[in-house]
Amino acid sequence: MLAKYVDLPFAGRRFTEATINHMIDFVQRGQRKPEVVSAARQIVRNCPPKQYYCEAEAIFRWVKDNIRYTRDPQNTEWLQEPDVTLREGFGDCDCLAVLIASLAAAIGMQVGFETIKADPRFPDDYSHVYPIMKTERGWRAADPTVFESEFGWRPTQGVFGRKVWMV
Repeated sequence: MLAKYVDLPFAGRRFTEATINHMIDFVQRGQRKPEVVSAARQIVRNCPPKQYYCEAEAIFRWVKDNIRYTRDPQNTEWLQEPDVTLREGFGDCDCLAVLIASLAAAIGMQVGFETIKADPRFPDDYSHVYPIMKTERGWRAADPTVFESEFGWRPTQGVFGRKVWMV
């Protein structure tokens, strides 16, 4: 069994795929954890049945309102399983992305991740990740790390490239 935390050396694009693979594994296992399933069901309880956009937006809102964005330790890629983020109430962009994707997957939603190249100092490196969820209105981004962001918003300004990774 993998640890609750994975500490990967931070080294730009060549570790992006390794990080995403850990994230996908965390979602696949996290969506079956009782505390994640229970939290997802509680979060979407006020949505009408089969209103997947409502469910996806409710999950996004809940994470944005209840989980604090906190950066990783310097020069470290720190990745948590979703139950850890849920319990401790903090994480960086990849930890929040894993939590949102796990909550959505726990109630049967298709999910993935989108990585973007947005750091002008390293324009060839993927520097940010957020989850995407499939609803009856199509795929929607859910980036809770940007204060002004709404459900469905995705970064465009200053983005040099992007890649989608399916769970």
